[in-house]
Amino acid sequence: PAASPNDFVASADYADLNSLISAFHDRTKRVPTMAELTKSFGAPLPKPPPGHQLVIDAQSKTVKLVPGN
Repeated sequence: PAASPNDFVASADYADLNSLISAFHDRTKRVPTMAELTKSFGAPLPKPPPGHQLVIDAQSKTVKLVPGN
């Protein structure tokens, strides 16, 4: 069964993505694109729950789970 949005946000992979964004920002002084984040993750990004997508919030420098594809 697919993870619920709450379970997804509580997952270790989700936390890892935010850590990678923070490290990338510290190094480059900008947030990564989704392609750069995927490359930094070293594996395909975790698949969000059905009806949701991952976006990078440049202001908070975190990954957000939002309704969408």
